[in-house]
Amino acid sequence: MIKYLFPTLAATLLLSLPARAECTYPTFDFFPERGGAVVVETMVTGGSSCTHNFAEGPGYKFTSATIERRPEHGTLRKEGAFRYVYRPDAGFKGKDAYLVKICATKGDAKGCSTIAYVITLE
Repeated sequence: MIKYLFPTLAATLLLSLPARAECTYPTFDFFPERGGAVVVETMVTGGSSCTHNFAEGPGYKFTSATIERRPEHGTLRKEGAFRYVYRPDAGFKGKDAYLVKICATKGDAKGCSTIAYVITLE
């Protein structure tokens, strides 16, 4: 997978942090009508969960969001149309990963992007 970092926002992931611990990752852009993939390096401390809220950028209309690969060391649950919550297994330290696929239209163009979360649990 190739990392994409674009200064213009097409679709932005909004971060929600739980109060008791941390789940941190950079803001990133993805362009479903272009296809492709984005890798998001994520750090989790204190057994925290991670909440991912996807928001449409200007001109975009999300058409679907699916879990393409579940994590091996935790759970990933879809809560609403474009919100996901990852919870690591109790006491697990190390690496985990999961994939979410977001499809959208922009004008006459349509397509999907895969977002790969690579989690480091400390």
